[in-house]
Amino acid sequence: MLNAYNTQDRSDRRMLHVYVRTAGEKNFSPQRVPRPTTDAGTYLFGFDGRLFSKGRSSATDNKLRVWLPEEKRWQVDDKTVPFSVHVAGDVLAATDRRVTYGGRTVLELDVNQGRLTEWYYATGKLVVRRFDSPAEPPANELIALDWKPRNPRPLTIHRGVKIPLSHPREFIYAFGSLGDEIVRGVRRRESTANRYEHKSRLGTGGF
Repeated sequence: MLNAYNTQDRSDRRMLHVYVRTAGEKNFSPQRVPRPTTDAGTYLFGFDGRLFSKGRSSATDNKLRVWLPEEKRWQVDDKTVPFSVHVAGDVLAATDRRVTYGGRTVLELDVNQGRLTEWYYATGKLVVRRFDSPAEPPANELIALDWKPRNPRPLTIHRGVKIPLSHPREFIYAFGSLGDEIVRGVRRRESTANRYEHKSRLGTGGF
């Protein structure tokens, strides 16, 4: 398993990908895995050597599922936090209001501060998207915070650098790293069509 799937998730940082050139031709017979759900917006990702599936924003089924290879079926997983990653020996995870590291709170929003959606960690920066449509004015922004695993104190959004997104319904479609820079790709939901566009790199100096 190469652990190279679609957007949204981050590949397992503990998995080393290698390619082996064989001496001759080898038969390759991929086996189709049954769909986790009938929903179209379903994303696969790998974590702890297991294959997961998660619907992003479906109103019908956004449950987290794990693939059971011996039984060849998907099973609902209520324990794993979706899109968790390993960082420096422990697990960095996020829900709609809280980011944790090894179970310890890194960042937490009050009920009147909206919710957290997409997030990414690289180069000592924790980047989260905060979305609060009922607020006046509505909030849709990236917040970049200095953070390292050894930091003992929780962060607050007020101490981060805020980068407003240019459209009220714009969201992050993918994050990535390029050297000491963080790259983001966004999707804008517009009245007539969805338009995908790449945004500029978010270098550490830009934060």
